[in-house]
Amino acid sequence: MEILVTAKPHMLLETVELMYAYMNHTPPEQLAGSGPYSLPVSAVQEMLDVACNGLSREDEMLRFFFDRYILSDEPRRDTCIARNLAYNLGYVGQGSVAKDCDRLRRIWNNDICKHNSIVAVGDYCLHWVAETEGPVIPVVEGLDSLAVDASYIRKLHILFADYDRSVAQLKMLVEPVAEKLELLLQPWAQRAEELAQTRQTKLQQRSYWQELLGGIQISFEEDVHTCWIQNRYLQPTVAPGNLYLVSNEVFIHLGVEVEQERKLELARKETIQHWELEALRLLGSDSRLKMLRVLLEKPLSTRELAQTLEMNLGSVARDIRSMFDARLLTVETENNRVFYRTNVETMELLGKHIAQLGKFYPL
Repeated sequence: MEILVTAKPHMLLETVELMYAYMNHTPPEQLAGSGPYSLPVSAVQEMLDVACNGLSREDEMLRFFFDRYILSDEPRRDTCIARNLAYNLGYVGQGSVAKDCDRLRRIWNNDICKHNSIVAVGDYCLHWVAETEGPVIPVVEGLDSLAVDASYIRKLHILFADYDRSVAQLKMLVEPVAEKLELLLQPWAQRAEELAQTRQTKLQQRSYWQELLGGIQISFEEDVHTCWIQNRYLQPTVAPGNLYLVSNEVFIHLGVEVEQERKLELARKETIQHWELEALRLLGSDSRLKMLRVLLEKPLSTRELAQTLEMNLGSVARDIRSMFDARLLTVETENNRVFYRTNVETMELLGKHIAQLGKFYPL
């Protein structure tokens, strides 16, 4: 598998995050970091002030794309239409918002809409089930069954009623902000060239994948021929990504502080981590426990799991995504298909920590 890492900012995704923060009054601290390659709070504040200067929070089109929608309160998860649109790109940035938007249209028209069914709304991208797992359900028919409220479903209907027009509108809104933001990000990207080179070298080691991605194991070496990794500067501790088995490629928008966050997490072994609390919360569900029990025996696709348990595909897909994010599942790929398996290591760790509650919560 070829691994390609770049420090150049992904201007479409970085600008969407900046505008999302601006429109929703997000404190700059939530986009900044403290690592050697992270943007300090002062730099993020300058980007909000300069790049977003002139934007009106009352503008209807801006609000359509960037108004925050709360997916869950505990843990706190949120998204917006602009995120759900832009993160469908799932490829390294081509150097301009215009080129990335052109690719968004091509990916949609040539791949996603013809070969996938929508099953869930994520913090960043929308979640799809490929045709290899069963008949494709037209997007507009699948929207009404999503686990979001009616107001957000209406927005998604508008988005997909004329996808090309929606992409053109997003481009019109983002491009002028991106032009100013790119200049402000340039010195930080130059500084992070060293990080990109380090990642390029370390990611040749299989063991580094697990360390870098927070313990979530992804086994795709046999199917995927290229892994594109691009440094992420705003929200430096997250790493959203897409796996495209149609083209046998992976894209990860890897925050510049992910390594530091992992080291801090390993240093905090004497405390129960936030992801463990989320995993324990997810285990408080009879249906999710049944899924984990079935996936202990053998890896299954989302559709196969839904059929085995005679459950709704959309509900299974949402739970699969949540359990994967909470490290309860691992991913395997074979013959251009994605399979999930229960992460035994995580289950054993949770059991160990429950048995040691006195150590973590002394009276």
